[in-house]
Amino acid sequence: MQKFMIIIVAALAAVYIGVSLFFVGHFPFHTTLNGMNVSGKSPSAVETAIAAHADGYSLQVTGRNGASDTITAQQIGLAAEFDGTIGKLQRSLSPFAWPAHLFRSTSLTSDTVVSYDESKLEETVKAMSCFAADRQVAPTNATYGWNGDAYEVVVENQGSQALEDKVLEAVKIAANGLQPTLDLDAAGCYAAPTVTSEDETLKKTVDSLNQLVSQELTLDMGAGTVLTLDHDTIREWVSTDDSGNASIDNTKVADYVTGLQKEYETIYTNRTFRTHDGSTITTAGGSYGWWMDTASTTQAILDALSGNHQATAVWFEQPAARGDNTQCGSASFGGDIGSSYVEVDLDNQKVYCWNNGSLVVETECVSGNASKGNGTPDGVYPITYKERDATLVGENYSSPVSYWMPFNGNVGLHDASWRSSFGGTLYLTSGSHGCVNLPVSAAKQIFGYVEKGMAVVVYGGASQDAALETAAKEKQQQESDNAAKYKAAADQVASSLGIDTAGAVVNSDGSVTYAIGATIWPDGHVTGADGSTIVPAGGAAAAGSSAPASSAATPDASGAQGGGQQATGGTDADQSAAAQAAAAAAAE
Repeated sequence: MQKFMIIIVAALAAVYIGVSLFFVGHFPFHTTLNGMNVSGKSPSAVETAIAAHADGYSLQVTGRNGASDTITAQQIGLAAEFDGTIGKLQRSLSPFAWPAHLFRSTSLTSDTVVSYDESKLEETVKAMSCFAADRQVAPTNATYGWNGDAYEVVVENQGSQALEDKVLEAVKIAANGLQPTLDLDAAGCYAAPTVTSEDETLKKTVDSLNQLVSQELTLDMGAGTVLTLDHDTIREWVSTDDSGNASIDNTKVADYVTGLQKEYETIYTNRTFRTHDGSTITTAGGSYGWWMDTASTTQAILDALSGNHQATAVWFEQPAARGDNTQCGSASFGGDIGSSYVEVDLDNQKVYCWNNGSLVVETECVSGNASKGNGTPDGVYPITYKERDATLVGENYSSPVSYWMPFNGNVGLHDASWRSSFGGTLYLTSGSHGCVNLPVSAAKQIFGYVEKGMAVVVYGGASQDAALETAAKEKQQQESDNAAKYKAAADQVASSLGIDTAGAVVNSDGSVTYAIGATIWPDGHVTGADGSTIVPAGGAAAAGSSAPASSAATPDASGAQGGGQQATGGTDADQSAAAQAAAAAAAE
């Protein structure tokens, strides 16, 4: 047995030494040079193989998206090149370590195996099909997306964006090793996504988002309108940070509430309104309507998300109803005004009070003085409050009233016991400072129906220019009527004095001058052409005039003429003397 073991050891030693002697001049097992398999080959054999292959060498390059190119030795000026480097590389490997090479690979590189024209190689690479515009598709990172029910990871897209520096380097390596093929994808020549579907931060974000959007809350908008805010709404509010944490973005919730404000708020908006007589008008804006407290409503939603998931919108003003802005005054009712309100028709100076769809009060009124620019403002306004026995104080007035119902600052409905008449065109020149004046009995009735917040719909009315124009026409007509009255009264006096009434002229002071030059004055005295008194005051009137002696007196508040006196007394002799004197004075 001992001899047998010695024989085996000697045999193994002989094999080891023999193989070692072989690898003194050959490359060991599993060795490559520039990618070429040179195992068991001598340096000269490797050089011979390289030289034989170099002249007809071509490299088949393939890539993503159908890219394919062939690079030939002639295109890049490739040729074999030997300077003893291959031998040096072979000798650098210990021949006695060959057993170790049975279990490992050895990769050798040399820049002097082949040579090529660098510029030609670069030009050839730049012209490769993998760089065509339609193949240069940039990669996209993995992200998250909404699938209709929940968030999920959206897998990355590798794209096909070839990187020129990496392609150039891979081609050089392949050419140095006279490799027949090159797979750009396998060689890592493409831009890669920086975030993949296995990214832990991305997975954390998806989980965090789904926790937030899985909740649902209700938002009470008032007047029976309740909104359900589900994941489709809530997911518009979320944001994420760099660590993958998702949270509700307060600014996005505020933006959402602003959208609700635009949709549901009606304050300062015009409305289509059907009046008491069934005609349809468009009202001016006013302070009546839904007016949202956006900051408080936003906070209510944020609180609900972390609480019981029930929120209530907060309003500065909350009207009687909710609906579109179409109102129907004398038939059905809609919109936000509801079926109880006050209607003020400035054109016809009438006020109508509606209660639960029924007309309960109809009255004449006097609104703001249009000619002074104090017209009652058009629009829809809420009753601010109501008060008994108030005193209205202004710049130059103080008026006690029994029923005060303001709706637009200091403008309101109230009784006006100091007025004896209402309606018509009084408001054009004799209107209020802006309030709607009512008879006491009507004001009392309306006071009993109105409540804080009830709508007051005001429409129509003349502009200041129109009021001034109307007032001027009325004044002109009044002056014309007065002139006719003045002349009729003076004609009676003239006839009694025997003065021809033809060609009479009514003067601005109420006197009447006749063609012969005689003038009859409002106090009844008569003057000649030279201005001398022919008949003293009262004499001419006594001679036959029954007209007011001072018909040009100043109008009172009602517009009627007043003042002056009516003369009495005198004799027939007085009349005759006056007639003769007047005739003589006229003749002169």
